[in-house]
Order: sequence, then structure tokens, then C-alpha cells
Amino acid sequence: MEHEQIAAQVKKLTGKNNDAAYAALCTLEAESEASAAVCAFWDAFAAMLDDKRTYVRMRGMVLLACNAQWAGPEQVMEMLERYLAHITDEKAAAARWCVQRLPLFAAAGRSARQALLCADLSRYSESMASLLERDIRAALKRLPEK
Repeated sequence: MEHEQIAAQVKKLTGKNNDAAYAALCTLEAESEASAAVCAFWDAFAAMLDDKRTYVRMRGMVLLACNAQWAGPEQVMEMLERYLAHITDEKAAAARWCVQRLPLFAAAGRSARQALLCADLSRYSESMASLLERDIRAALKRLPEK
């Protein structure tokens, strides 16, 4: 995929058309598995973590996680604390997306494990908290024990 094509897809991620944004997310996620080309937009994905719209934050989380393999360790570590803050995102669905994709951050190691183990899930309903607990257990099994 060409840089301009990727840029056009990245722009759709924060647009008002959720169907187009989701399609762009899927396209970029697939491209991220195949090459490092999407990683050039790392900073745009990191900025999405601060968006007031839940779905935009979630898209940013996914693309950061997918591109962590291509980013340098410094890039990952610079952004990691902001990413880990979403383990307890105000919206439980966003928190689940964060936790489920956290193991893609191989460099996260100890800090990710600590953040998962210390996550306060009391803000969520009992049903969502139990789902998050299950996600956390699964993520801990997939994280390297550095």
C-alpha cells in the first residue's frame, strides 16, 4: 500500500462515518501485519488515545498495538504509559480492547504486567468487571515474563 493510500485511510479513522472508519481500521490492521508502512503514522495513532470519542481511542489502541512490532523500542516505551492508562478507560469496551491487545507490545514486559495486576476495575459494572478480569488473566498468560 502506498503512503498516500495509507494517509487517506488514517484520515478516515477520526471521521464521523463509523462504517468508513471501521473499514479503514480493518485495512490498516491488515497492512500492519504485512509491512511496516503504517507505522509511519505512529504519532497519529498515539494522538487518538486522547480523543473524547471512545471508538477513536479504540482504533488508536489497535493500531498502536499492531505496529509495536515495527516501532523502535524507544517509541514504544515513550507511549506505553499513555496506552496502559486505558486498561481502566472510562468505557469498559475500550478497556477490554486495550487489555486484549497489550501482549502485542512485546517490549512492555514488566510494566504491562504490573499495570494489569494493579488495575482497579471497581468503576465498571460487575458483569463488565468480570469480563475484564478474564481478559487480564488471558493477557498475563501471553505477556513475556521479563
